[in-house]
Parts: sequence; structure tokens; C-alpha cells
Amino acid sequence: MQEIKDRNFHPKFNNYACDKWGTIYSMKQANKQFNPLIQNNGKPLKQYDNGNGYLFFWIYQDGKKIKYYSHRFVYECIHKKILDKSVQIDHKDGKTKNNDWFNLQEVSRTTNRLENKEVIVIRDNVIFNIDSNGKPIHCEGKKK
Repeated sequence: MQEIKDRNFHPKFNNYACDKWGTIYSMKQANKQFNPLIQNNGKPLKQYDNGNGYLFFWIYQDGKKIKYYSHRFVYECIHKKILDKSVQIDHKDGKTKNNDWFNLQEVSRTTNRLENKEVIVIRDNVIFNIDSNGKPIHCEGKKK
């Protein structure tokens, strides 16, 4: 599929695209074949904060409403591949709302935790995640 100016179409949801700055567009009315006389480059979609600092938006496909995280969508558009759910996208600068294509990198969950300075401690069958200040931020399991 040919791109429209600086838009990159999603490999699965071909009515949606993004630019390299992280803006996401509905391309339902756009002409997918580049024509310099037609300037319909899509409608920017509203992105919402999920409460933890990550942006998401809604995709409408086959009558269904799908929640999609903006950083994953931008990465998939730029790299033209669908990511497995186990793959995480890291924001290199640590700013979760900065979805510029050059700020996103594919990482494993372990790598992502280490880069975010979370340390996992296991003591007495309890798993603690410790932040960079040494404070527990999450625990799993029960103490006996």
C-alpha cells in the first residue's frame, strides 16, 4: 500500500494510520493512492490517558470498538508488523506520552522492568517489585 505523504498505515487496521510524531489518524475518507491534487490526509483521533500515563484511542473494526495503546500502534505502523502480546514497547526517554517513532523500542518485559529501575525481590514465597528508591510497588503471593 502506498503511503499518503508522511502517514504510515497500520498493517492490520488499514483504515488507520499515524505520522512519525505519534499522531493517529482515521483514514476512512482518505484516498490511499497518493494524489497531490487530493489533500485528504485523514482525521486526527482523540487520544486518552489510561490513568497511568499511557495514551490509548479507539479503533472501530467490523462493528466492534477496540481499545489500542498509541505507542504500540505507532510502533506497528512504522515497522509494518503486528506485535505479539508478550512484546513490550519502551519509551526511551521514559516519557510515556512521547510516542514519536524514534522514542519507541521493542523490549522484553524483563528488559523493560530493568530499564525502569524496578527490581524483583523474592522473600518467603512473596514477590516484591522494588522501585529505584527501595520502596515496594507491587507484591504477589502470601506470606506464611
